[in-house]
Amino acid sequence: MFSFSTLHLMYCGSFQLGEATRKLEDLIEENRDLRKQVRVSEKSLQRIERDQKNVPMIMREQSADLKRLRRNVDEEHKNKEDLEKRNKKMSDELMRMRDENRELKKIINDKDLNRKQIDVKQIEESQSKLQDAEKKNEVKISIQLLVVF
Repeated sequence: MFSFSTLHLMYCGSFQLGEATRKLEDLIEENRDLRKQVRVSEKSLQRIERDQKNVPMIMREQSADLKRLRRNVDEEHKNKEDLEKRNKKMSDELMRMRDENRELKKIINDKDLNRKQIDVKQIEESQSKLQDAEKKNEVKISIQLLVVF
C-alpha cells in the first residue's frame, strides 16, 4: 500500500490538479466571454465607422433641409406682408365706401332734395324751351333774310 506521505502527495496533487482544472475551466469561460465581447465591440465599431461615412451625406441633407425651411419661412413672411397690405387696402376702401354711403344717406334724407330736383327739372325744361325758341327765331330770321334778298 501507499504510505501516508505518498497518499498525502497524491491527495495534494489531485487537489492541485482539481484546482488547476477548475481554474482552466474558469479561464476558458472567461476567454469565451472576452471573445464574445470582442465580436460585439467589433460589430459596434463597424456600425460606428459606417455611420461616420454617412455623416457628410447627412450633413448635406440637413443643410438642404435648412435652406428649404428658410425659403419657406421667407415665402410665408412675404405672403403675410402681402396679406396685411391687401387687408389694409381693403379696410381703407371699406372706410371710404362707408363715408360715401353716409353722405348719400344724408342726401337721401335731405327734405329739400325733392324740391331741388323739381327746380333742376324746371330749369332744364326752361333751358330746353329757350333753345327751341332761339332755333325758331334763327329759322325765321334766316327765312326773312332769304325773302329780302
